[in-house]
Amino acid sequence: MSSALSYPNLPLGQQSSQPDALQKYLCMCTTDINKIHGRHTPLMLAVQAWDHAAVDLLLEYDDLRASQCNAYGQTALSMAITQGNVSTVRQLLRRKDIDFYSPHRKVQQPLLVALEYQQYEILQMLLRDPRAKINQKNHRGQTLLHLAVIYGDLHAVVSLAREELIDVDCPDQLGETPLMLAAKLHACDQPNSVKIHKCLLSRSKVRVHQDRGVNLSFRMPRRFSIPSCSSYSASFE
Repeated sequence: MSSALSYPNLPLGQQSSQPDALQKYLCMCTTDINKIHGRHTPLMLAVQAWDHAAVDLLLEYDDLRASQCNAYGQTALSMAITQGNVSTVRQLLRRKDIDFYSPHRKVQQPLLVALEYQQYEILQMLLRDPRAKINQKNHRGQTLLHLAVIYGDLHAVVSLAREELIDVDCPDQLGETPLMLAAKLHACDQPNSVKIHKCLLSRSKVRVHQDRGVNLSFRMPRRFSIPSCSSYSASFE
């Protein structure tokens, strides 16, 4: 469909389900489907309004920039994820040009946003898409698994550990792997830390040694020692 918009003149049966809020806005954008008025593009507004009919219609336009960011670093996809809007995420993923790595608020990628907001159904949907890279790193060199461990999210860790391509030994910018972080949390006696550590040990490619029945598969380097468990915290800028 051409970007020369005819949306406001569509037959009644194809009109948005929220004409007062959305139709009036779209009438302002009849010359540019990607134009931002205030904070959002028409697609972002449709996502925000949970208007699936409008989203479907807008996605038909060839010139639509589906992964366009607004001034706040939000995309239509990241907005749908933070809302927990499963149906709209599914709609957006049909677009071949949707950007899996356009960072939400210039920081976290869609996969990481889904994890942060504990949108597990959306996270699984994203991971099933062939465009997803499960070990993709953020600006700190952290993968999805790094953050799942830091959050102490046992559900996410167990789910990710089942993925064939997951890398539990992948270092971040500080050289810390998800397994190292799990050991730190274990040492601090954090919630779920024992189960998370055992789960990742089962997937580690590091050789497991046994000495008098003690598991020595992980030895924390001196520079990773924890000065104070109570002071340990993760930064999610």
